[in-house]
Amino acid sequence: MAQMIVPTSRKQIAFYEDLLKYGGSSLRKSLGACFQCGTCTASCPTRFAMDHPPRRLLRMVQLGMKDEVLSSSTIWLCVSCKSCIARCPRGADMSEIMAALKNMAIKEGAKAEVKGAPTFYKTFVNVVKKYGRLSESMLMMQYFIKRLAIKETLQYAPLGLMFYKKGKLPIKPEKIAQRNHIKSMVKNISLIEKGK
Repeated sequence: MAQMIVPTSRKQIAFYEDLLKYGGSSLRKSLGACFQCGTCTASCPTRFAMDHPPRRLLRMVQLGMKDEVLSSSTIWLCVSCKSCIARCPRGADMSEIMAALKNMAIKEGAKAEVKGAPTFYKTFVNVVKKYGRLSESMLMMQYFIKRLAIKETLQYAPLGLMFYKKGKLPIKPEKIAQRNHIKSMVKNISLIEKGK
């Protein structure tokens, strides 16, 4: 039986209700199921790089700490491997919570602790939408152009050249035959995220 969170302040209630708009139907269950056992944190392969481990971040969500949560590096470092949900004794889906938090952070223009993370996230979706699959060369090119990161781009140039010479980084991206299906899926996901 899922535990229910009872927000006690207007700030907590507003954050909790706003967050529910960005997730699927199981988000409410995932938010309420956590009893802070720490299994998600112990299972997370990227926890070493996070400013707040998954368990603490979820507690911060439950406490209505919106600004701290949305500016956290944790939401951008989650790789959605689903190790947390596979091991959670209560079935709380942390990757769903992280995705909802990413979407909320982007929509609200929250300043990310991980430099360029929202830009990378949006660029990734745009490249997949355009080509129907990931094109690493287009992803990195568009990402660095959007960030105007000339110095960073030049630092990666030798690595990119090496990959290109080995045929691992084609300049011209491959496109799948029925890209319109991918565009349609991304559009539907966007509508769901917006609550329409």
